[in-house]
Amino acid sequence: MIVNNYNDLRKKIDEYKTIESKRDEIKNSIDFIKNSEILDSFMKSNKTLFSIQDYMGYTKQFVEYIDRIKKEYNDSFIQLLSNQYNFEIEVENLAKKVLIDSKINLVMTKISNKNKNLVLLGANGSGKTSLAVFMQQSSQNIRVIPAFKPLYYKKDVYYAPSNTKISDYNNAINKNQYTSAHAGIEESSQLFHEWDTLFSKQIIGIVNEHIERALEYQKTGTKSKTIFESVKEVFESIFIEIKIDIDSTDKVINCSKNNGSVYDINGLSDGERSALFYIGTILTAPTDSYIFIDEPENHLNPAIYKAIWDELEFKRNDCQFIYISHTMDFVNSRRNYEIMTITNFIYPNTFEFGFVDPNQLEFPSELLVKIIGSKKPILFCEGTKDSYDYKLYQELFGNYYLVIPVESCDNVVNLTKASRNLNRFFNGEAKGIIDNDFLPLER
Repeated sequence: MIVNNYNDLRKKIDEYKTIESKRDEIKNSIDFIKNSEILDSFMKSNKTLFSIQDYMGYTKQFVEYIDRIKKEYNDSFIQLLSNQYNFEIEVENLAKKVLIDSKINLVMTKISNKNKNLVLLGANGSGKTSLAVFMQQSSQNIRVIPAFKPLYYKKDVYYAPSNTKISDYNNAINKNQYTSAHAGIEESSQLFHEWDTLFSKQIIGIVNEHIERALEYQKTGTKSKTIFESVKEVFESIFIEIKIDIDSTDKVINCSKNNGSVYDINGLSDGERSALFYIGTILTAPTDSYIFIDEPENHLNPAIYKAIWDELEFKRNDCQFIYISHTMDFVNSRRNYEIMTITNFIYPNTFEFGFVDPNQLEFPSELLVKIIGSKKPILFCEGTKDSYDYKLYQELFGNYYLVIPVESCDNVVNLTKASRNLNRFFNGEAKGIIDNDFLPLER
C-alpha cells in the first residue's frame, strides 16, 4: 500500500506541474490582452477606418471582443485555480499518507522481524497508547482493538444497515475513533455511539455471511464453514453454559443459558460481550494481519482471558498478536512471546523499540513488569513490604527510586546484576542496598 500511495503522489505532482504550466500560459494571454499595444496593432492594420462613426463602431466591437476573451480566459483561469487548490490539497494529503505509511512501515519492519507474539510494556506516558492510535491509521493489514470499547448491539439502519457485510466491518474498524477512558463527556458519548455501531456491524456482517453460505449450500450442495460457526465454536468452548444461535429473520445472534429461555445479545455480561467481540474481530481479520490489543484482559478473569487468547492465537497462527498490558497475570499467561518496550517516543509518531526474550533473563517475571513500567531508577533492598528495611528505605529514597524488597541479601545482589541487561528499558539504573548482618568483612 505504501508503494501505491507513493505512485499516486508522483502522479498528482505531475498533474500539478501541468496545471502550473497551463496557468502561466493563460495568465500571459490575459496580460497580453490587457496590453494597449493590441489596440495600436489593430488600428495599424485597419487604416481605412477614418470616420468617427466607423471608429466608434470599431471601438465598441473591440471592447466587446476584449471582454469576451477576458471572460473566457478568466473563467478558465478561475477553474484552473480551483483545480490547482484541490490538487494542492490532494498532493498534501497524499504526501502525509506516504509519510505516515513510511513510518508505519518502519514500525512494522521492527515488529515483523520477530517470529513471536509480543507484549508491549512500559510506564504511563511512554507512548503505548500513542503507538496504537498511530498504527490505526495504517492502510495495511493491521487491526487495533482499544481498551475502551462499550459494546451494545442496536439495529440502526443508517449506521449499520441490514445488508452490512464482513468487509464493511473490516473497513470500518480501523477508521473508528481511538481514545481512552479519560475522554470528556461529549467525546465519550460519541465514542459509545461509534463502538455500538461497530459492534452492530460486526454481528450483522457475521450473520449475513452465514445466511449467504446457507443459501449457497441449498443451491449447489457445497457446504463450507462460516465465520459464525467458527465464532460459536470458540465462544461456546469457553462459556460452556451459554449457547449462541442466529435469528435469520431479525439478523441477530440470540443466546440461551443452560438450555433456558432465549435472550438477545445485550443480555450477555460485559465480559461475555467483550469476548464475543474479540473472537469476531480476530476470526474476521484479513490473512497475515498484525493485531494490536490494548488491555486484552478487560472485563475478563484470568482463566477466561487465558483460554480466549490461547484459542485465538491457535486459530489465527497466520497473524501476529501485539498485546498492550499492565497485568502480570496476563503476561505470565502467554507462551512463546517477547517483551517489547518503547525506549524513546517523540510525539506524535516517532518510536524506538527494545525487545527482550523473558526466557533468556534470570529475572522473575513479576518484577520485570514493575521495572519496565517504572519512570524511576530501581533500588533493591532486603526484606518484604512488611519489613522495617523496606519501610525505612521507602521513607528515605522513595521520592527518587522505585524501592523493591526482594527478601534475601543474595537476591539483592543477583537482581541488581541482572538488571544491568535491562537498564535501557527503564529510567536510569538499578542499585541494591544491603546491611552487613553476619557477612564476612571481605564481602
